[in-house]
Amino acid sequence: MEYKHILCPCCQKEVDIPLGKYSTGFDFNYSILINSTEEFFDLVDICPDCGYVMLFDNGISEEMKAYVASDKYRNILQNEGLEEGLKKWILYAILTEFDENHTEAGIAYLKAYDYLELKEMAADHRLIKKAAACFLRAVKEDCTFSDAVLAADSMRRDGEMEKARSFLDTVDETFEGELAEELIQKERAWIDLNETEKKYLDI
Repeated sequence: MEYKHILCPCCQKEVDIPLGKYSTGFDFNYSILINSTEEFFDLVDICPDCGYVMLFDNGISEEMKAYVASDKYRNILQNEGLEEGLKKWILYAILTEFDENHTEAGIAYLKAYDYLELKEMAADHRLIKKAAACFLRAVKEDCTFSDAVLAADSMRRDGEMEKARSFLDTVDETFEGELAEELIQKERAWIDLNETEKKYLDI
């Protein structure tokens, strides 16, 4: 197995992290990450020493270091019932939510839910509910169309069709343009069909 040698930004120790099949060679943005399948689940790294999980290099605060060392975080980290790939995305979601980066946290919860679907594991609707909640917080703080449509999409995938439909009405009144109109129409069509599966979102 190949490894990459890094300095953990949390514990400041030099560690070797196993390279997954798809760990390198990607230049990606949020849109690609949202629509990704198997190849992107290797991109989250976990420090084998302290358990800090990283995807983007956003730096780390002293508060974050303390949280990684907390019992709350360690209990999830040491949960042997969680499959390793899923655990990394859940931990990453928790850390980004702690950091109040609600868009990134929503995407991470979404990827954890996608991971279950891809691996044909039992769905955990708590993850998609958390994704919707994070995107809604992001909309409240900085109302962007991508956060709004991801909130509606997460509600749809959770089976909350009427809530998603009602929220889309608000989105339709707030945003204009060809892309917004196209995606809102797609979401409404999926809602009408009671479709809860993952769909491609060109955002």
